Amino acid sequence: PMYDLGDLVYLDLNKTGSKFVLDFLKKCSTLHLKSEAEHEPIRESYNPKAFHFITVRHPYSQYSSLFRYGLDGKGWICRRINESGNKHLYKAENFNKWLGFVLDKSNASLLGEGYDQLPFAYELGFLSFRYLRLSLIFPLKTLALYKSLIDPVSSAMRASIVDYVIKNEELNSGLEKFATAVKPEFFHQSRVEQFFERAKKVNESKTKEIDIEPVSDQNKEIIKRKEFLLMRLY
Repeated sequence: PMYDLGDLVYLDLNKTGSKFVLDFLKKCSTLHLKSEAEHEPIRESYNPKAFHFITVRHPYSQYSSLFRYGLDGKGWICRRINESGNKHLYKAENFNKWLGFVLDKSNASLLGEGYDQLPFAYELGFLSFRYLRLSLIFPLKTLALYKSLIDPVSSAMRASIVDYVIKNEELNSGLEKFATAVKPEFFHQSRVEQFFERAKKVNESKTKEIDIEPVSDQNKEIIKRKEFLLMRLY
């Protein structure tokens, strides 16, 4: 699985503070990390008895973070977009052009992770697909089972393995609540308190969100429609 601690499994959705969460788990959990595979689905190693939690982020901020990560020349998405002849999109002033490009389903193959392999044609944003990819054991097969329904994603999500969701926007308080109130048996309480006294964000993009233009109204409407899975969590 992603980050498997036996009775506890962390599903690390990209650009939602996963490095910070992993640092927290390593320093504060009473459990030991058995295996790790960054941003990868669980598949056959799924343990139904384990408690699975995931971190999420509002799509506006998550797309911004993904873009800024690319501005630093990082990530497979940046590499694929650059190699496709669209390197010009990675300029701070081109955020909404980049966003429009990424939201266009005709560019799905450049985003990878099987996004272009959805078994039927309907609107599902890349970020929601990433969430689906982690929260279902066999996402494409599960989606295919419900392809004839009006809302196949909602139907498929009934098979979700996610037991608990923590928002990136409330990461410190969310993790603290998780460790002290939701699953305290998995954490050294004294270490939890010490960790948040010294907490620092890790793996941040060099370009800050304030340095790029905000999401345009047009792109907001597209995101609301295509990222409905994540938007429901907000």
